[in-house]
Order: sequence, then structure tokens, then C-alpha cells
Amino acid sequence: MKNARYMMSLAFEHTLAASVVIVGAFAISIISYLGLLLWAIVTDAPLGGPLALPFMILLALLGSLLSIGFVLFPITLFSHWLCASILEKPTFVQIPVATGLLIIELLVIALVCALTGDHEISTSLLLGFCAALILLVPLGAYWWTLQITDWIIANLSLIWIRLRPTVAGPVSDSDVAGG
Repeated sequence: MKNARYMMSLAFEHTLAASVVIVGAFAISIISYLGLLLWAIVTDAPLGGPLALPFMILLALLGSLLSIGFVLFPITLFSHWLCASILEKPTFVQIPVATGLLIIELLVIALVCALTGDHEISTSLLLGFCAALILLVPLGAYWWTLQITDWIIANLSLIWIRLRPTVAGPVSDSDVAGG
């Protein structure tokens, strides 16, 4: 029962964190589009096509889903396990561990792409490092959402335990009559 509760809590936390990252990507897309629209109005430039905003949102959705599935979810899950089980360190140690894992993962991906493709290693490593720097913001949002959700679930559980009625057994007639 406790393992099932932990898995449900973990699923809820990561779903909420993924939602925060996706909504953030949508917001950045819409703000960027409005900025480009304003720039086009100010400079009297053409506005572009009518599909620019939908494709920006679609690209934001695809990028956020890929980053969640291949980078953010595995890194936060592994850093939580590493800090809690192996290192036995407090929660805030997860921040530098997750950041280091993010940089290592993206540099390894860049190196593999450089070695298997027709790319220069230095250019690929630079792109991997830039991608790691860009993903620091979603990683922070994802990690903090996990921590806040964990705190909310723990406090709601405490409130539920304190407020739920205790089982006192069957009520007798003398209890109802007051005697």
C-alpha cells in the first residue's frame, strides 16, 4: 500500500512539473510572437504567415515534451534517488547534482552526434553546452515544482490525518441518550 501511494505521488508530482514546463513553453511562445508582431508593426515590416503562432506553439509543445521525456524527468528522478539513497544528502544537494547531470548528458549526446555524424567535435560540444544552459530554466522550474508538490502533498496528508474522524466503534443507546 505504501509503495502504491509513493508511486501515485511520484506520478502526480512529475505530471504537474511537466505541465508547468509545457505551460511555460507556451507562454514564452506567445510572448515571443507578440513581440515579433509588435516589432513588425513598429518597423512596418510584413507580419509573416497566419500559421506562425500555431507552429510556434506546436514547436514549443514538441520541444518541451522531448526535453521532459529525455532530459528533465530522468535527471530529476535519478538525482532524487542518488541524493536520497546513495549519498544520503539533503534535498537541496539535488540542485547541483541535477545541474551536473544535465550538462554531462547533453555533452555526451553532442559528442555521440559529432562522432557518428559529419560534425566537428568542438561545434557539437558548444551546441550541447548551449542547450544545457538553455535547459537550466526548465530544469529549475521542473525541480521546484516537484519540491512544492511534495511539500503540499505531505501537508495535505497531515491535515487529512488530523481532520478525519476516528473509528470509535459502534454507538450504544446510552451514548445517544447522554447517559
